[in-house]
Amino acid sequence: MATYPAGDPVSWTPLAFVIVSAVVILAGILISNPGRLGSLFAWLMGPALFALPIVRMTLSGQGWNEALAAGKVDVIAIDLCLMIAGLCGLWFAWSKSARRQVKPAGQQVGTLSEGPAE
Repeated sequence: MATYPAGDPVSWTPLAFVIVSAVVILAGILISNPGRLGSLFAWLMGPALFALPIVRMTLSGQGWNEALAAGKVDVIAIDLCLMIAGLCGLWFAWSKSARRQVKPAGQQVGTLSEGPAE
């Protein structure tokens, strides 16, 4: 979306995809703990999804009023879905990190199949 004003979105879109994919793959290689990697991706994905409609409106100049006037309700629906998904991603990341931080003192952490710690 950022390349629309430059007039060359065709070549920059695949290039941006490759760059972001390389960054994600590198993060997967460097962070060996799947829990930390999942948390990192959840914390990054939520704001990114929420920001996409804002970036689209800013760069294209077409807000929801203009989209409604042109009969493009699908644009508004996609924007709302992205924003809701972003909020859900942030909620998931926050609740997961909050659950991880709250542990009763002296209690061992084990799997559910192990039963209560003694």
